[in-house]
Amino acid sequence: MRESEVSEDAIPPEVLDSVPDEIRIGYLQSQSYKGPLPPPVLFQRYEETLPGAAERIMLLTEREQAHRQEWERSALDAHRADSRRSQWLGFGLAAMGMTSTVVCALLGSPTVAIASVVPVVVGILASIFNRAQTEKE
Repeated sequence: MRESEVSEDAIPPEVLDSVPDEIRIGYLQSQSYKGPLPPPVLFQRYEETLPGAAERIMLLTEREQAHRQEWERSALDAHRADSRRSQWLGFGLAAMGMTSTVVCALLGSPTVAIASVVPVVVGILASIFNRAQTEKE
């Protein structure tokens, strides 16, 4: 490691030199970072190595962020559309079930009327229960 690459928290060379060879097996220093941008020290080194690299990294990061935000926005819009479609479908099925129940009751078939209202009521209750469970999470 060159002198210019030694960081402040590195073990000084004189300390490493004082350790006997039988004990000193190896020394490895590692750094990592997490996130879209490198730490300022590396950012500066990129710029020193390749002038304009810092600007290119910033542009790349900004484009990635804009892309991610657009993707999340479109996913949210699709989720809203699916939810709206499901609500209208459920309303339509419930309305048809209730209509068939009323028609069967008026035609004198109470058993068929009950048989057609039970799935509607069960579906509505299941929807309410499912929504309550989703809101808990």
